[in-house]
Amino acid sequence: MLECDRLHTYYGAAHVLFAVSLNVAPGTAACILGRNGVGKSTTLRTVMGLTPPREGSILFKGRRIDGLPAYKVARMGLGYVPEDRRVFAELSVEDNLLVAERQAEGGFGWTAERAFEVFPALQEFRTRLAGFLSGGQQQMLTIARALMGNPSMLLLDEPTEGLSPVMVKTLEEAILSLKREGLTMLVAAQDMHFAAKVADHLYVMNRGAIVYEGQRADMERDAAVIQSHLVV
Repeated sequence: MLECDRLHTYYGAAHVLFAVSLNVAPGTAACILGRNGVGKSTTLRTVMGLTPPREGSILFKGRRIDGLPAYKVARMGLGYVPEDRRVFAELSVEDNLLVAERQAEGGFGWTAERAFEVFPALQEFRTRLAGFLSGGQQQMLTIARALMGNPSMLLLDEPTEGLSPVMVKTLEEAILSLKREGLTMLVAAQDMHFAAKVADHLYVMNRGAIVYEGQRADMERDAAVIQSHLVV
């Protein structure tokens, strides 16, 4: 569904992504694993059209999207959940979902009620103002709101960052539920154990480049190699 070929991305004169190539098959979850500052978020922003590449190509559902503005990429069915949990603090949980509702190409027909099924904890707080939710609840709401755009693929940037172990477990279960629904996902993360739970395919980044690629079944065998790129 997503094919990135030798992406080079810059912030001004700073070269931050170096020949990044990755593929995400339909209905699977791939994870980009790495420390802070190695290029994971930039990779997602590049795919989404927020920080376009200077070199390389991006195919989404067989069509070139590199160079397209982010709103056009979103209309094609690519959803994006940034790291900084952007919720409408003065709106209720339910209204946060309803304002994001729209159709996209090849979407899954998400409604607020279906989102509450994936995130039942939000159902209890559907009338509460989003600004009064905990960090973990706001993260669930951010993902649920992205689903309301009916994407066929979702980009998730550090969804477990700063969350309690209990909330991480809740998000793992939600992501696995979304996979069962057939949603394709690309997740940026730092936690190897989280990646092992949710990812079918793993990429490890270091200094703006992909330094390891493997399947979930390879992670135990290659744990030492993977871990060597995660320590400071």
